[in-house]
Amino acid sequence: MGISGVPEELIHLPTQLPIIKRFSGGGTVVVDPNTLFVSFVCNQVSPYPEPLMKWSSKFFPHIELRQNDFVIGDRKCGGNAQYIRKNRFVHHISFLWDYDPNLMATLKMPTRTPAYREGRAHADFLTRLKEHFNTPDMFLEPLLNRFEISELPENILLRPHRRATKVLEADRSPNIGA
Repeated sequence: MGISGVPEELIHLPTQLPIIKRFSGGGTVVVDPNTLFVSFVCNQVSPYPEPLMKWSSKFFPHIELRQNDFVIGDRKCGGNAQYIRKNRFVHHISFLWDYDPNLMATLKMPTRTPAYREGRAHADFLTRLKEHFNTPDMFLEPLLNRFEISELPENILLRPHRRATKVLEADRSPNIGA
């Protein structure tokens, strides 16, 4: 969940899922082993999110950027968040290779949604990349051919690196990892 997210407004509580509040902005994302993550850590392209999204969308020629979402047709396949500081930025993108509808059902309908969503439920608004590409590498190929890729350690979530990154227990107990 983005830094300014309020669990009660975004998630059907109680939930057995861990809730992680990240240091960047953006919406709430259900994460499982089928989520593809792309993060750019760079010198500043622009101090505003919109140019960053347009810049990163060029690395995925098979999808379109629409109202801050990555889409195929009229269905969302990825979302993004940014953290902009001085002359550096982090731009996260989470792509839905696949997803579990039961996990996705833990998310409430956000109060602010893009116009193209047209009030559709998640099942009618999202698409799985696996329906459009044979493998994750096929989807990521333009990016893999352009940049050196680094994998993060598996225990990355066990070590919040900023005070703003918090792991909230599902029952809304006090923050751990803060």
